[in-house]
Amino acid sequence: MLRSLLLQLAMMCSLTSGCPDLRRQSRKVLEIFARLLLYLRNKKMPGVIGKRKRVADTVGAVEKPKKTVGYIKGEIATLEQEINESAKNYNHFAALLNYCGSKNGDIVHAATAALYRLFATFLKEGKLVKPAENDKSPAATVALWLRGKYVDYSKKLCTLLDHPEAGVQLTALTLLLRLLKDESVQLSESQGSAHFANDHYMRTVEAVLYSSSLSDEVRDVFVTKHWNVHDDLRFYFMKNATKLAEDAIAIKDEEPERVATFTANLHNILSALRTMPTDESEINEFWTNGPKASKKKTPQLLDLSAHKKTFQECWLAALRLPLTMDLYKNVLLIMHKRIVVHMPKPQLLMDFLTDSYNAGGPIALLALNGLFQLMQSHNLDYPNFFKQLYNLFDRNLMHVRYRSRFVRLVDLFLSSTHLPAGIAASFIKRMSRLSLTAPPAAIVIIIPFTYNLLKRHPTCMTLIHKMGEITTGAEDPFDPEEPEPLNSRALESSLWELATLQNHYHPNVATLAKILQEQFTKPSYNLEDFLDHNYSTMLDAELTRHMKKVPAIEFEAPKSVFCMPKAKDGEEAAVVEVGPVPTTISEPAINRPSSVHTPRRARRQLRRLKGFTRSIPSQRTTLSLAATSDSHYFPDKQFSIQPW
Repeated sequence: MLRSLLLQLAMMCSLTSGCPDLRRQSRKVLEIFARLLLYLRNKKMPGVIGKRKRVADTVGAVEKPKKTVGYIKGEIATLEQEINESAKNYNHFAALLNYCGSKNGDIVHAATAALYRLFATFLKEGKLVKPAENDKSPAATVALWLRGKYVDYSKKLCTLLDHPEAGVQLTALTLLLRLLKDESVQLSESQGSAHFANDHYMRTVEAVLYSSSLSDEVRDVFVTKHWNVHDDLRFYFMKNATKLAEDAIAIKDEEPERVATFTANLHNILSALRTMPTDESEINEFWTNGPKASKKKTPQLLDLSAHKKTFQECWLAALRLPLTMDLYKNVLLIMHKRIVVHMPKPQLLMDFLTDSYNAGGPIALLALNGLFQLMQSHNLDYPNFFKQLYNLFDRNLMHVRYRSRFVRLVDLFLSSTHLPAGIAASFIKRMSRLSLTAPPAAIVIIIPFTYNLLKRHPTCMTLIHKMGEITTGAEDPFDPEEPEPLNSRALESSLWELATLQNHYHPNVATLAKILQEQFTKPSYNLEDFLDHNYSTMLDAELTRHMKKVPAIEFEAPKSVFCMPKAKDGEEAAVVEVGPVPTTISEPAINRPSSVHTPRRARRQLRRLKGFTRSIPSQRTTLSLAATSDSHYFPDKQFSIQPW
């Protein structure tokens, strides 16, 4: 019908060719009807008959089933079975590798497990042995093709270490280590000697160190159950990590974020080392087939010096990486206990430790342990050591978290009786000056430490007992700004700072400061009894102190800062902050004209005062009214609260 209508319109257009206006209008109508016809065909509206489908198109058409997780798992099992049945189905490896990249964790688990079973079988059967370069046989071609798929599978497992699910990461790491064992066993059997599949392990180590989303649980499993247990995994990890660290140093400017991830992962794993061998008899745990001892030549894996050398090279490479402040502090914290003791040449750390010591601040405090160990055991010469140590004493020192550790080391450094008296006096005077702004927990360290130094260096007793004329108002000759301790004129001064502590607000500090007024009969104080105090421990000591005689009190002590008065039935208790209650509360004078009646403001204050007294929980507080001379607001009343 629409088509015939369009034909009639076309004829009208041809008949109206002589009249331009009619022809223009007819063309517009024709365009409208053409668009309408096209719209109706596309929409298939009721009344418009569409094109019929052929019968042959509907015959044999089967609706494709939706691929659920269970369906895909069944398909994976079918592909695995077909690959095992015939070599003609080796092309199914591509489909299984594609399933390893699925977003569904169950599918990834099924695909990776199926591929592991296939490749583990091929390794045992020797189908993945690398053929000779001149071998052009079909079997060699198939072996090379299968080996390429094996490498693709191991790389796919490495990428799964960045999977968002920790379970998938753990599965990938477990399968990588199992493949390492299977391949190492196959290499050892084919070549007749112990071999370690380091090419595969290198890919694993690189994936672990460069992974930005590796969960802490998976990393802990790798460290505690593998890296800290098996000597071969630890040895080759540090060997491979050294090469990777050198490559990371070369690209630190081009890829700073990637290198930062690598640095953090490497330091976290190296810092977790707890089982570094100290004797060759301790090298006896291997993940793969360990080498056998030989009288002619000791295998590298059984050589203790090789383990220590690899450890040293790995740490030196790790220290050349760009370190954050947290990593820097963590390295210095473990330097003397876990790093220096296992290095065959710890002198290589001299530059790192001296630069850290010269940096000042908390970094210098943490570098003291490692630096002192090198000076004591490895003859490190540091001529300005005491000058730098003296300059570390600033007002921030008494507030840092490493204060106790630093005092232990300073006590060790100043233990020599052959130390010049000027240096010892400068340290004593500098600590006394810092006690004026130090917290109580730091002051209780300074006082016994000063006592021990005075007993150790009797020449410095002039600081507390100076013979001669006493002049009031004299200036202190000590120069606190002098960086050289020998030029500070400390011996000409006195410890007046410690004398002021006898009037300290804290009773423990005031009592302890009085020991300098008594006879020095005690040989020394054990500093360990004073190092770990803080506000919390000092407060707990006061609260738990046993009182021989309980003082008499007139009121019941509140159980908390905020007292909760008992509420009546159906009412909510109000919270009132308890503070010092004055003995008398009087209404302040307000300049207003006198009035016969009580003003509204005075009545409001009266209600507030009554509400306040009712909210106080103690029953001893009473409200009394007495006569007053204030006739403006309280003509004959005054409010007072009797003391508790």
